[in-house]
This record gives sequence, C-alpha cells and structure tokens, in this order.
Amino acid sequence: MGYDVLSTDLGIIVDGVLSQNIEANTRSLRLNSFGQPRMQTKVLDWFQDPEERRWRSSVEEPLVPPFDLIVTADTVYDSSLSQPLLRTLHALSTASNPSSTSLIRRTSSSSVPPVYLALEVRDPALIANFIESAERDWNFKCSRVDHGRLKKLVESKAGGLGWEDESVWEGVEVWKLKLRKR
Repeated sequence: MGYDVLSTDLGIIVDGVLSQNIEANTRSLRLNSFGQPRMQTKVLDWFQDPEERRWRSSVEEPLVPPFDLIVTADTVYDSSLSQPLLRTLHALSTASNPSSTSLIRRTSSSSVPPVYLALEVRDPALIANFIESAERDWNFKCSRVDHGRLKKLVESKAGGLGWEDESVWEGVEVWKLKLRKR
C-alpha cells in the first residue's frame, strides 16, 4: 500500500518548485489503497497562529490532520525559526479534524504521530538549544537516531539511498520527536 503525502512550505516555494517537483514525480510513487498516489501541497507558515490555520482547500478531498507521521528536513538552521517550528510541530502533533474523510485516519485516534527531523549540524549550539526547548517547553521526548543504524540505511542499496560515500551525508543527524502524554 502506498502513502498519502501532504508537502508543505512557504507560498513562494509551493507555487514554484514544490508543486512542479511533485507533479513530475507522481508517476513513480507507490499507489495508495485507491490505486493512485495522493500527494498534495499546502502552504504552511510557521508564524501563523495554529488556531487560525485552515486545512481546507480547493482540492476535492484535501489531506488534513490528524497525520500518521511528520517529517521535516533541513529546517533547523536559524534560531529565530526554532520556536515557530516547534509550535507548528506541536500543533500538528495534537491536531485533529473530526470532519476529515476516512482516507486520512489514524490507526488509533489516541496515538500521537512521531516527528522525524533530519538536519545538517552546522551549529551544534543551535541544535542543542532546539532539542532542549523541544523537551522543556514543548513536551517532546527527543532521541537521536543511532548513527550506526542511519549509516546502515543510508548506505544500503535495498534502503533506496545507496550512498556508499559517507562524506556525502557527513554531519547529518536524524532526530525522533514524540509528544509526551500529559
């Protein structure tokens, strides 16, 4: 079974390269239970109040919260963006939409989606502050994916990446953030 994916970014990126990249690659995607890949794009501004965020769109059946998995890459690079990003991840982790279609449902309505955060360590202090704030201020449990396991996946031809030269992804870390139950 394939996946339904909602890709987000700022409006200029969604309207520019993101929508074009998704359209160009849709044919190579695994199919969902309805026989078609479902990938949609949506503008997501981390500075927008989550309470004011509207997930409805002109798409006939939009992909909306709750989500099963949240993935973000190369989004921790500027300290002024850390709190807006964490607020957004927290809101997405707790979001529910009782009117969402059955196409987008969690296996367990009480489950909280994991957040996988891939980043390049350019500024170790920034990363440490981000993780500390995620735990202290936003109630996430944070754990770094073991480098050995990551290396195995990244270098595995079966895993799909086949990056045999470790220097290609040197300095890359993957973190798992999971909202703690209150």
